[in-house]
Amino acid sequence: MRPSRSAPLVAAALLAALSGGCSRCGTRGATPPPERFVPGAATGALVVPSLGDAARAAAALEGALAGLPGLDDLPALRAGLGAQLGVDLLDPASLRGAGLDPARGAAVAELPAPAGAAAGPLLLVLPAADPGALSALVARLARDRLGATESGRENANGRAFEVWRREAGGPPLLATASVEGSVLVAAGPDGPGAIRAALALDPALSLAAAPAYRR
Repeated sequence: MRPSRSAPLVAAALLAALSGGCSRCGTRGATPPPERFVPGAATGALVVPSLGDAARAAAALEGALAGLPGLDDLPALRAGLGAQLGVDLLDPASLRGAGLDPARGAAVAELPAPAGAAAGPLLLVLPAADPGALSALVARLARDRLGATESGRENANGRAFEVWRREAGGPPLLATASVEGSVLVAAGPDGPGAIRAALALDPALSLAAAPAYRR
């Protein structure tokens, strides 16, 4: 996959590398895995098997690196990022407090580019322990970090999803949907299309069913 174009993709890549697990390992319960909502034709994807395990491994690495010369500001950087996001990404308890389920996995994928676009939108699939709390966190970040104060509901195959804009009629900045224990997030003007495609995705055409991924 090409190098990341966004902070969420970089964060997911770091956590995936630190998790020390296989992206297809772990317990499969009644809730579908995150790759169920990622198309098999995605340009690239990263799947973190367990947010909690990844957070603990990343926190251990951060603690070790903070003791090295020139890296003693890592704890302050972590604290600053946590203050901006409202959640400490390296603390499983904080993840759960934000509505995430640390025991389950997450995925981030670059989708195929729409006609005329240089790159496709990014789709983030987050495991929700409390979908309401997680959606509220995403909504707050949309307002505080993107200035998206206008929200409205759209429909995809009978499922409602939220689209955030700076002003009514303006271009979409963020789109979110809650489905089957996960919260889907896609940013930018192509975000609503990415959410519609994820909600309508045939399981047989998802990354979870792709032969190359299942090997």
